[in-house]
Amino acid sequence: MTPKYRAALFDLDDTIFDHQGHRRDALSAIARSVAALSGADVRDLERAHDIHLQRTHRAVLDGSMSIAEARVERMRRLLDDFGVRADAALAERCEEIYREAYGRDWRAVAGVTELLRSLRDLGMWLGVITNGIWSEQSAKLRSLGLETAFDELMVSEVVGSRKPAREFFSHAVARTGLPASQCIVVGDLWEIDIQGALDYGLDSIWLNRYGHTRAPHPRVVEVDSFTPTAAVLRFFVDGLP
Repeated sequence: MTPKYRAALFDLDDTIFDHQGHRRDALSAIARSVAALSGADVRDLERAHDIHLQRTHRAVLDGSMSIAEARVERMRRLLDDFGVRADAALAERCEEIYREAYGRDWRAVAGVTELLRSLRDLGMWLGVITNGIWSEQSAKLRSLGLETAFDELMVSEVVGSRKPAREFFSHAVARTGLPASQCIVVGDLWEIDIQGALDYGLDSIWLNRYGHTRAPHPRVVEVDSFTPTAAVLRFFVDGLP
């Protein structure tokens, strides 16, 4: 069986590594520890946390904020959103609770390990494309036992640009040694992963586990899960419908 695509470029967080699941665990732990948050819906906490995560993450990537500073700052802002006036000590304590819960029993997105194994059996070149810090992102792959499942890990800190920039996707495609027409991107964030792929002329698979709404696009196939493996694998083999 010869697949249409010879290389697959996978996002990491919430495509391979179950970041959102771990974040929900961590935010739930904070809600149990701060009385003012006891009645908060974890989905509301998650939405607020994501806004502050994206803002502080950009500050880390451009060097204006350290990882430690960003973590405490996003926690302070999250607490403030829910009416908790947090001093540095409370923000740091909540961040410690978050880190301890987030770092417990790391797991992969359901079905991705089996999918990667099947793609490797087809002889495909596999890469990870992720925004972030090398030390953090490589640790996630190691924790999942997937560091050898890929031919290359490409992290924005090292690449020197970040998704959805055209420069990042140009670098990623060049590393495969194949033309863009033989590469496909797999990711969960439309604005970052999918739009970046489209802007570079790449086909993509959008992993939409949480029911977001987007108009169909001829170069994008949407899946809500990587299972069953055979149903997803056909897109790599036969191409997009």
